[in-house]
Amino acid sequence: MLLENGSVKGAVVVLPDGTRGIIKAHTIVDSTGNSEIIQAAGAPVTFINSDELAVQGCGWAINSLGNSYQNSDLFFVNDMDPTDLTYTFRRVNASLSSTTWDVGRNPASRERHRVKGAFTINPIDILNARTYDDTIVVSRSDFDTHGFTIDDVFFLYNPGKGVAINANVPFRALLPEMLNGVLVTGLGVSAHRDSMPILRMQPDVQNQGYAAGYAAAMAANAGINVRDINIEDLQAHLVSKGILTQQQADSTESFPVSAQAVSNAVLNLSGSYATLPAILADTNIAIPLLNSQMESTTDQEKKIASAAVLGLLGQESAGDVLSATISGMGVWDTGWNYKGMGQFGRSVSTLDGYIIGAGRTGNRNARSAIQEKAELLSKESTFSHQRSVSLSLENLGAYTSVQSLSGLLEELRDYSVAPDSPPQAIYAYSNTEADKERNFCLKELTIARALYRLGDNENSSAKAVLEAYANDPRGLYATYARSVLAEGNALVFAESTWVGADEHAYWDETANWSSDLITFGQALVTNDLAFTQTIDLDGTSAQLESLLIDGAHRIFTNGVIRFSGYNSTIDVASALSVLFEASLECGNTLKKTGSGTLVFSGGIDLEHLAIVGGTVEFNVPKDESQNIGLLSGNISGTPVVISVEGGDLFVSGIEGDFIKTGSGNMVLSCPDESDDPAVSGHIRVAEGVFKISGTTSIVQGDVPCPSFESSPLLPSTPVSSMDKRGTAATGCAGWTFVNGNRFAGYQRNGSYFSSNNATLAPDGVQTAMIGRKGSMFCTFTVPEEVSYTLYFLSNSRHYGGTWYLNEPLDITVDDEFIGRVTVDSKEWVENALEIGVLTPGEHTLHFQGDGGDSSDPCALIDMVRVEGTGLSGSVENLISDDLRITISGDSAVELDYSGQLTIGRLTLDGQVYTSGTFDAASHPDIFTGTGKIVVKPQLTLFIVK
Repeated sequence: MLLENGSVKGAVVVLPDGTRGIIKAHTIVDSTGNSEIIQAAGAPVTFINSDELAVQGCGWAINSLGNSYQNSDLFFVNDMDPTDLTYTFRRVNASLSSTTWDVGRNPASRERHRVKGAFTINPIDILNARTYDDTIVVSRSDFDTHGFTIDDVFFLYNPGKGVAINANVPFRALLPEMLNGVLVTGLGVSAHRDSMPILRMQPDVQNQGYAAGYAAAMAANAGINVRDINIEDLQAHLVSKGILTQQQADSTESFPVSAQAVSNAVLNLSGSYATLPAILADTNIAIPLLNSQMESTTDQEKKIASAAVLGLLGQESAGDVLSATISGMGVWDTGWNYKGMGQFGRSVSTLDGYIIGAGRTGNRNARSAIQEKAELLSKESTFSHQRSVSLSLENLGAYTSVQSLSGLLEELRDYSVAPDSPPQAIYAYSNTEADKERNFCLKELTIARALYRLGDNENSSAKAVLEAYANDPRGLYATYARSVLAEGNALVFAESTWVGADEHAYWDETANWSSDLITFGQALVTNDLAFTQTIDLDGTSAQLESLLIDGAHRIFTNGVIRFSGYNSTIDVASALSVLFEASLECGNTLKKTGSGTLVFSGGIDLEHLAIVGGTVEFNVPKDESQNIGLLSGNISGTPVVISVEGGDLFVSGIEGDFIKTGSGNMVLSCPDESDDPAVSGHIRVAEGVFKISGTTSIVQGDVPCPSFESSPLLPSTPVSSMDKRGTAATGCAGWTFVNGNRFAGYQRNGSYFSSNNATLAPDGVQTAMIGRKGSMFCTFTVPEEVSYTLYFLSNSRHYGGTWYLNEPLDITVDDEFIGRVTVDSKEWVENALEIGVLTPGEHTLHFQGDGGDSSDPCALIDMVRVEGTGLSGSVENLISDDLRITISGDSAVELDYSGQLTIGRLTLDGQVYTSGTFDAASHPDIFTGTGKIVVKPQLTLFIVK
């Protein structure tokens, strides 16, 4: 492909005689079905990965005399794999009957490589009839899946058979995420693979192609990027052709759905899961409603349905209900075996859906409940049952299931094909016979993947299966197996007891453990010692689910301890302490249990620290800042001591009762627009500073005509009319150009100033230019009093094979010099100059050339912008009014935000306030910063002592 500045400009072609050439185009429509053009251009696509081998089945037409129609589903095929295609074609020929007259030249595949686009159409969009303001096609089909689905909604919801579904297709789903100059249609459109059964029908694909072709023509005729065409004009044309109705063209964005719609969907949830698509449209709203409903309802069907949805969403709260439900169902229900032709709707059973959800909750009871069902499986059990168990046990890290999975895999072995085997004929060229083959291959691969990721058995059976499939001539099986092997197997959960007795002991010395060195699981450091023991990680990392400390004080040093799994815990026994000089990481909730003390003095990277007992201290180095997401504590009404001895401890939420000690800063910095802030309880600041910080945001200044796209644009030809200078340059409203001893103004691509591709405008088709001592200036405005930075792109002039380099530009704002930029590049580069704090309103920006008289330097300028960094305008949504803070001694509160924070009660120096406004002006000895605290009468207490 021919690429210029991130745009596709043409294709390199090779003729049969070997002649090579380039076909150029303004805009290209990729209707290969495999996104082949954008792949060649380097744009990302999606097809299959190591998650699940889910791909719609493929047919291959055979022509018998007198038969004008052929539709089949016999294989899994990767259209872009020549080896796969060749082997499949050989299988087709090996399967032909005596009445076969000919075969098709290409496979009839239904799923191929899809572009990662500016927008991805998901099943939730389709099932909620989502509308867009740039709809170009309305696809229609029943849910003809030709295989099994992977999107969460279909583990519980059944779209049924013979029910036609409409799907609006927005223009942006045809656009690659980054690559310009190209549109993608058909099976290559940007969509979740479970959306494709609705989108891939031939009339709709043809309409996509027509819309894309017309859009490309619009862009070429206007000389603009196809992303920038007038969508309404395109839609009007599609209406005139009957591709859209006027109502469809006039549709607007229907997402996000309303909170009321989600609430109603939760309220009406039942065992049919008819309202599930609406629930999944906004899970942030749905999750607390589902939890409340699960806990309070006496309707058992509604309770189980709520738990099933929460399980799919990974909510630990649903674990007990789902585990009890799975155990209570006893035997397996009716499952689903792989079926390609004529497969509609859901491809799992009710129990399968519960098991998949339970596997995501991290609930330990779920392990035993699912294990019970796993023990009932055999070779003849349906694929959906084997799939649900495998996915769940893998998610749970259920290492205890290795033995049962290993036994099942032994029954399912040897469905792979050796690479040198002759092509296998499909009996009677039957879809049903092909389904049998794929069913057993999918079972074998699914069990093998789960067993491999759980650590495999002693014979490495799972690895052997995957390696066999990795060399299978059936290309998709091989690709899938290789991707699983490439990721490596999971760490095996184990329990081991630390027996190291040296004062300075090393973690990775096997002699220090009662069994083999633990690689993942639970470590019990419990041996009694009379001294504080240092456990040296020796520069390596250790991965654990839980760490139990007893017997002596311990120091972990020189490395990283990573906690993962669903029960990440550090337990410190009474009267003991553990010090982490080593770094500590946890991507989920890390629970601190036990009544002992946990001290951090190394790096901290935690999503959520839940303090269930004891004391936690942070001895943070002065030159480092430590980050924790949510900080929560619950110790039977007793406050948790948080000791910050230095530096800054950042948290994004607080739940519980805490005492903050130490001279360091504890900083609460929440997201600006949190609708349900995780901030409650009581903070007692005994020492140091408690800082409440609004988050920063980008403040945009308003620069006129920032890309110098004049109105009207300069003509594209001839060269002499492609620039405007000095007093004639009036088309870029807001800018004034002064020639000086040479020139200043604006020009269009291809003029005397930009005859080289490297000088073409990075945005639009025009740029400003300044030569020698020319200048240009404008008035811009800013909305807030914050610190601003000037950004602009610059390049040198090129004409007649010569670059005119080294033009100095002196830049001022309000006559204050902010910097000099010497433009000497032969490509577009971005410049950034700090302006400083500006007051709201108008300001003057001036570019002054300073080139010498004896040479002819020139600078091209484009995409001028002024951006500031400010605090969020208000923190009313950041902190709930039930947070209480107590300030004592010489400690202080910094209100580092703009706006007003409303709370329930405030106590200063022992004085309780139930109303009033408090800030740095009213109490400068306690408060600093620009924020205000307003105490709202008769609401939750906010104490500052």
